[in-house]
Amino acid sequence: HAFGGINLKNIDLNKGISVEEKYIFHFENQEIFGSIRLNTFALPIECNINNEWKIFVDYDKNNLPYKVRLNSLLEDYKVILRIKDNQKTNPYSKEQLTFILPQGTTIITN
Repeated sequence: HAFGGINLKNIDLNKGISVEEKYIFHFENQEIFGSIRLNTFALPIECNINNEWKIFVDYDKNNLPYKVRLNSLLEDYKVILRIKDNQKTNPYSKEQLTFILPQGTTIITN
């Protein structure tokens, strides 16, 4: 709700612009417009909303967010959110990644 319905359907991933190893995607719907910038790990690092708000996300060495900055582009208003405790989850086990196909499923290989 915070971003008014921004989702991958609103963002044309084929129209990303590479700028210094970072990618900018523009979006627009009936309520809002703007851009989102992803780093080389496809993590959001900057978002501009309606030319009114700019959001920045900083990541630690484990690619976990530790600081979020929200700046108003219309007024002198800033918010900084610091994440004190952030833990990386364990990778999925082989059992969790097992996908059993129903009998009779056609398998196509190269």
